[in-house]
Amino acid sequence: MASHKAKQPSPISNSLLGRIFRASPEGLAVLVKSVPPETRAMLAVYCLRNERLKSIGLAIAATCKRRDLLCQGGSAILDLIQKLRGPESAKAENSAHSAA
Repeated sequence: MASHKAKQPSPISNSLLGRIFRASPEGLAVLVKSVPPETRAMLAVYCLRNERLKSIGLAIAATCKRRDLLCQGGSAILDLIQKLRGPESAKAENSAHSAA
């Protein structure tokens, strides 16, 4: 039976994806800044949907606007990010929203 989740192609070149995969946290921040915001959100979603890239996806998602992530991955991706970050992150986000 075929999977409903067809493997999505990377939104960036394989070369840049490889450099991101091998980058230190500081290097990752620099590389991610070179990617336009919409593409960065697509990349975060791509990585979050790939089991071995989830930690990189979380780091990239942290640099994205919530609206961009929602447009690229829907509410399911926001739920996944919250789940992966854990309950402490949800508490901090809720208090940030209530302070605004």
